[in-house]
Amino acid sequence: MMFVGCQGNSQVDLSKLSTGQWQLDLEYLTNKVESKYAGFTPDLKIRFKEEAGKLRTAIPSLSVNQRIMEFAKLMAMLNDGHTEISLVGVEANFNRLPIILYYFGNDLRIVATNHDQMSLLGSRVLKVEDQSIVEIFEKLKPYMNCDNEVEYITTAPTLMIMPEVLEVIGVAKNTTRVTITVAS
Repeated sequence: MMFVGCQGNSQVDLSKLSTGQWQLDLEYLTNKVESKYAGFTPDLKIRFKEEAGKLRTAIPSLSVNQRIMEFAKLMAMLNDGHTEISLVGVEANFNRLPIILYYFGNDLRIVATNHDQMSLLGSRVLKVEDQSIVEIFEKLKPYMNCDNEVEYITTAPTLMIMPEVLEVIGVAKNTTRVTITVAS
């Protein structure tokens, strides 16, 4: 099934930020986290600084969507469900396919959709593009801030309907057309 015409809702145009502004934002973020985050172990603090340094160097070569995702990945490494860069908020400007997904056990199902796609309601999602839901779930894990496995299960379905996220993790080839394979 093809979904075309996603719905964006940004109030912020992150594409207007210069490389220097992104790097300043990263510096501000890392300084704030290093001074305020209470959950650091010595090893995690070292890894966090190393990953922030890699990101600082990589920023010039990354697209805006990749930058957003890498900021989220940096924060997700803290393993704190309350410390995040939101990928679902309007600031990221990520579009959404016109469906809502939910896990029932191991089955990922379409639980809501627009009027034009009502025949898909209740369908089990098997693949997005050519990748299984299990593969996509694993690719998303490094970008999700979670305290436990349940949070991955509740967060992943929302990210799976965002073409920009799917493109950055190597699932979708573009952000305007995404193929989803379903079964009744």
